Amino acid sequence: MYSKHASQFDRLLVAGMSSEQVRVFRDIFCNPNIELHHEGSVNLTGYVTTAQAQSGRWAVAQNNWDYNPESTTYPSNGGLMATVLCKEANDYLGNGTTGRSDIVIYLPVGVGEDPNISSGDVVLFFETLDGLKVATGYGDFRVGAIRIDANADKGTGGWAVMNGTENSVPNGGSGVDLRDKFLRQWKTTTESGNTGGGETGALDLEVVVSDSNHAHDHSMELSSIQVGTGTTITVATSDTTGTNDPGPQYFAAVQKVNGGGAASAVSIPPYRYVAMLERLNNSKSGLGA
Repeated sequence: MYSKHASQFDRLLVAGMSSEQVRVFRDIFCNPNIELHHEGSVNLTGYVTTAQAQSGRWAVAQNNWDYNPESTTYPSNGGLMATVLCKEANDYLGNGTTGRSDIVIYLPVGVGEDPNISSGDVVLFFETLDGLKVATGYGDFRVGAIRIDANADKGTGGWAVMNGTENSVPNGGSGVDLRDKFLRQWKTTTESGNTGGGETGALDLEVVVSDSNHAHDHSMELSSIQVGTGTTITVATSDTTGTNDPGPQYFAAVQKVNGGGAASAVSIPPYRYVAMLERLNNSKSGLGA
């Protein structure tokens, strides 16, 4: 029995028991400080809301996750804990939301993560003693992260192929098109987003040659590949710099790519195509919803 049932023992007074007898019965059956031990199963039809034990509840997201009402950005960018608007459901299938009020569920995530919940997703949540509803385990890579997928031909929830269309800015992405592109780490943040390189093209050489006869250096710049004979191509420097003395002309030789004619240098190493996926800002605010 439970301590709230203690008042029921007062009915024994009406039946003729003494107050002392009723007190003894009440202490035996309704002492909240005595440890409970039960051999059989316990069937609870309501929710358990103690600090030590709590049953999970189900809800269905009515919108995508969103910024905290007191923030203007997502958690990995310095925003507060994100939220998602839901309706409570009866089960993990999301049944039974009709007629129920909206509830706000908070989404704690790890450092450098952002939530990833879309409208219609079924969410498992818990309620704290102060009434705050919380759902854990819904963190994903931070917005803007890139991952490689060997199988994907399109993105999954919150992710999109980086083809410039599926990851467009209106879709919550950067709009960067990585089709037929390699990635390169910048040396400074000012280089972030810069592009360069090419699939084929002439070789540009930039070297410094020391001339012991003239006791100064010549900088060889913007050399171009010239058509040669046999298997050799002559690379002639255009000029010297940093001196009024033009000095001698310097030459180098490189191996021809093909047997004859003008040569082009292939700059693509061996490769295999995979999908580059970008983590979108698929929050309600990020999509402008």
